[in-house]
Amino acid sequence: MVHQLQLNSHKIKCLGVINFTPDSFSDGGKFSAPDAIKQQLQLFLSLGITPDIGFESTAPKNAPLTLEQELKRVDSFFDAEIVDLLSQFCVISIDTYRFETFQYIRSKLHRIEICIWNDISGCFLDTELFFKQCPSDFYVCCLNFARSRTAGSQHLNAIAHADNMPFFLDHFKKMLLQSFLFFESRGLGKRVIFDFCLGFAKTREQSQVLLKQMPQIMNTHKEKLWLVAISRKSFIRQPPEMDLMQPGNLKQVDLYQAMYLSWLYTQTKQNFIPRLHDPNDFFQFESFCNLL
Repeated sequence: MVHQLQLNSHKIKCLGVINFTPDSFSDGGKFSAPDAIKQQLQLFLSLGITPDIGFESTAPKNAPLTLEQELKRVDSFFDAEIVDLLSQFCVISIDTYRFETFQYIRSKLHRIEICIWNDISGCFLDTELFFKQCPSDFYVCCLNFARSRTAGSQHLNAIAHADNMPFFLDHFKKMLLQSFLFFESRGLGKRVIFDFCLGFAKTREQSQVLLKQMPQIMNTHKEKLWLVAISRKSFIRQPPEMDLMQPGNLKQVDLYQAMYLSWLYTQTKQNFIPRLHDPNDFFQFESFCNLL
């Protein structure tokens, strides 16, 4: 059986994505109706899955939201019943570029013991304020070359070193070590979860190379906490133009993901948090691990 990652007194087995967006590339609009959101949250509660909630799409075709637009979207979804359902979790993850958005949602979910700020920006601008004001919470450090609070969905414009894979890997590993040093020098290393940020400011080929490198990197830094988010990203689709609106294609991509996660687990024998769109993907991943 796959072990679970320990965050303080709580164990996390996976993050389940709920995009409160009309335009996310894999499930945009799926949870636009309150009843669909409530049904998914109830399913997560029954399965012990930690929700990862986001209100802004990072798909390249979409324009970034302003802070006011993001908070307005939060308010449009957060009725009393949804707040009550979310408050029944011990841990939730909030996926946003902005600390202001994290604070706003955190204030509505004050009964929750631990919130994870899944900061997809890759910036460290507000982290000291976050750690000071949120002493029980955890921070996801996304290894994103497009470090910006306002980059939004334009992260693909920051792709670099596309034709020089050794240079890209060296650059990535330097960024990783610099991130370790930043948090460790401030005594915050035990409250940070690291995410390879696959698909962000990286080409398809670069993301695929990182998939192969992940066991070595994770084994070298076993003391770190890791989040692995490859769910339905374009770089695992074969062929690349695969249409995820077709149910058969969606199942195929989810199968690829489960196979990779199980391989990663056998290579590292290390606990990490997978981030998944479909709760069934976790059990498929767990089944593969038990067979290997």
